[in-house]
Parts: sequence; structure tokens; C-alpha cells
Amino acid sequence: MPKRFQLLKTFSLTVLFFAFIVRTILYILAFKYVDFSIINFIKIFFIGFFFDIGNLLYLLGIYVIYLLITPTRFHGSLVDKVITKFLYGLFLFVFIFSFLAEIPFWQEYQRRYNFIAVDYLLYTYEVVQNIHQSFPLPLLIGVIVLILILSIRFASKKEAYKKTFNNSDSFKSKLIPSFIILISLGLYHNFITNSKAEVFSNINENELAKSGMYSFFAAYKSNELNYNEFYPTLPNNKVYNLLLRNIQSPNDSLFTKDNILRYTKNDSTELKPNVIFIGLESLNARFMEAFNGKKNWTPTLDSLANNSIFFTNLYATGTRTIRGIEAISLAIPHTPGRSILKRENNDNLFTIGEIFKKKGYSRTFFYGGDGHFHNMTNYFSYNGFDIVDRRKLHRLKEELPTNRTRIEDDEMVFENAWAVSDQDLYNKVLKYADKQHQQKEPFFDFIMTSSNHKPYTYPDNVVDIPSGTNMHGSVKYLDKSLDEFLKKAKK
Repeated sequence: MPKRFQLLKTFSLTVLFFAFIVRTILYILAFKYVDFSIINFIKIFFIGFFFDIGNLLYLLGIYVIYLLITPTRFHGSLVDKVITKFLYGLFLFVFIFSFLAEIPFWQEYQRRYNFIAVDYLLYTYEVVQNIHQSFPLPLLIGVIVLILILSIRFASKKEAYKKTFNNSDSFKSKLIPSFIILISLGLYHNFITNSKAEVFSNINENELAKSGMYSFFAAYKSNELNYNEFYPTLPNNKVYNLLLRNIQSPNDSLFTKDNILRYTKNDSTELKPNVIFIGLESLNARFMEAFNGKKNWTPTLDSLANNSIFFTNLYATGTRTIRGIEAISLAIPHTPGRSILKRENNDNLFTIGEIFKKKGYSRTFFYGGDGHFHNMTNYFSYNGFDIVDRRKLHRLKEELPTNRTRIEDDEMVFENAWAVSDQDLYNKVLKYADKQHQQKEPFFDFIMTSSNHKPYTYPDNVVDIPSGTNMHGSVKYLDKSLDEFLKKAKK
């Protein structure tokens, strides 16, 4: 190894060491979900080491070209030192941040970085604000900087800087290691895919064997999630047989035995009530006593369960809010890849709004945050909904085919990284619905809440758990806000 390559060597060892530490931490977090055996344990770390090297090769490939083409007389020059030291610190910072961020991402999704991480990267403002409000940011940055300083001191102690700058290695001496690295990168890039780490029957073990950063770029390139990995499926013939057995109402039937087209006959009088649909962010059935929840966190929802039409066998088909909106508005199961909300040509679809439109209803989508997030504003607007949201003033005003109304500063008392509080959102809905009622036209309002989302913050003194404590407090706040909304709506 030429002296000119000593920083490259030290950087590689440092990154591989941190990758090993992170994989160990993730293995501990996932231990109860893996099929533990000594052989599998060794295979996970061996395959992981292989993918960590592959991930590292992309950066080394760029650096080794710089090392190769820089003439000997410029070794250790001011320009050489500035470029080398700056990029060494920058890329080491990026790797350290990526490694640390993998831990909370794993706790949330039990996966290495995937398309969800790519998806969130597009909404930098919301994500950065969420990180700032959810974690002790000064402490996190301090930890990253401390690790960075220790890593740089390790490189200095090994005299990596000194050897990199003070040498007379010729082009020829640098050629062989450069050739090895570039050839390895070419082979890895052309013949190794992220899926080749999936050699286990256990999904968690497959994920542990991957490299987080490499998985991120693989997800960015493929632009999709593995549908079969995240969702169990049934053969089509079995699905149709299940449908035939379950759709047996006198006024409801399938047209054929191998299609989902249905015919529904209504013999009663058609009513046109105003309809307000409320989508509650991240609410799980386990919080409700109606679903055998052990704690009284949702008294309002439980009271509705006992005094209304209550579906006990209706399940979400997606893992995220955007998928829930997709399912509710389009009546479709979770689709592979990007949500339809964010795909091209997603305008003028047959949504739930189209059904209400045919019955003479106005349609409005309410969201307490900026509907730019997850492309909600464009999706609903280009499918006939007026928009009421908290548009961020730093974002350019979009030309939309329907009306867009902003939730103004004087209409809110609390706002976090994602949106105004549920109470503020509901107050805006009531104010808007009163105007809709005065127009003597039936209306359908689609509301999407946000309070039950990390950082779990909400107005003080509304529930008995302090704001920002945990999800339990946000669930209680969600329920309390709904109770206030229903009481005000009845007046």
C-alpha cells in the first residue's frame, strides 16, 4: 500500500468499524425476531461485511482517481491538504450521521433504509423540523462531532495525514491499488444487487445482512418497495372464492366468478346528508377498549363504537398514512412502488369524491399541515377537491384547478413540525362547514389529522400527559379533540 493511500486505508477501516457496531446494535434490537443460530449469526456479519465494502467502494472509487491523477510534486501542497482534509471530514460526518440514523429508522420500520427513507428525503423541511422536535438535536450533533473528532485523531495518531501528504509515490506505484479498487467497484456495481443479501428465510436477518446506505441508494434507483416482502398475498382463485362466499346480500352480487365488478341495488329512499370523514393519523385498534385495549385512552371513540355503526372486521391495507389515504379515496389495496398520490397521471381518477360529485356534493380536503407533503394538495385538487391546509409561506404558490384556503396564524394556537393541532384543524373545519351549509349544497369534507405523530406534541393542559412525552399522550389528545369537535358540531 503506497503511503499516498494511508488516509484511504484509515477511512475504510473507520467506516467498516462503525458499520460493524451499528449492525451489532441492530442485531440486538431485532434479536427476538430472528431465528438465532451460530451459523446464521456468522453469515449475517460475513454478508454484511461484504456489502459494507461494496458500499464503501463507491466513495473510494472517486477518491482513488484523485490520488492517482495528482502529480507527485503536488503531494502535500496547500490545495491538496485543503481538499483532502475537508472531504475526509465531510464524508466521515455523512457516514457517521447515516449510521446513527439507522437505529431510530430500524426501531420504527424494522428495516434498513428503503424507499420510505427516500420518500421522506424529498420533504426536507418537515423531516428536519420533526427531527429537531423529536430528538435532543444539540446532543445528537455533539455526539456526531465527538465521534468525528475521535476518528480524525485516530487517523492522525496513525500518521495517515503525514504519510498521505509527505511522500514521493510515483504514478506507477499508485496504479496497482487504484486498478484493484476500480475493478472491484465495476464488478460490484454490475453484478451485485441488494437482493443478493436476502439468503435467509427470516426477513429481519435479510435486512441485517444489508448495508444501510447501499440499501438507500438501491431503493432510490428501484423507486419501489418489495410488495411480497411487506404484504402476504393469496392466489387469485382463492380470493374470488372468498369474495363469492362473503358477498351474499340480497341487493349485492358479483357480475362474474373471476372479477371484482359488483352490482348493488338500492330499494330504499336516497338521502343526502352532509358527510364529514375524519382520518385519524396512526391510530391503532389496540388503543380502544372496544378492541380489548387495556387502558381507557379513547373514551370518545369507544362511546361511538357503542352508539353507531361499528365495523370490527375492516383492516388497513398499507403501512403508512399516505397508503391509508390512497385506499380510502380510491378503494384499492396497497400498490407496489410509489403511492398513487405521488405518481404521474393521477388526476381525474374515480375517487370517492367522484361519487359524491355525481350526487351534487361539493368536496373539500382538510389537512393541518402543508398539503405539499406527500403531494396531497395536487392529488386532491386535480381530482376535484377544494383544499384547506396550512401552506408554508416559503413555498411557491401553486396554480391549482380548485380553490385553496390557508389556515392563517390567527386561526391556530399550536403547531409542530407536521401541522397545527387537531383542535385548530377541527375549528377550521366547523368554520368552513358553516359557510358550506349556508350555500344550501350538500358537502363532503375529508379531514386528515396529524397530532398522533412523532414528536407527539400538542397544546398544554388538554390531557393529563405532558406534551411530547409519548404516543399515549397524543392518542388521548386525539380522542379529546374529537370529543370537543363532536360536541361543537352538534350545536
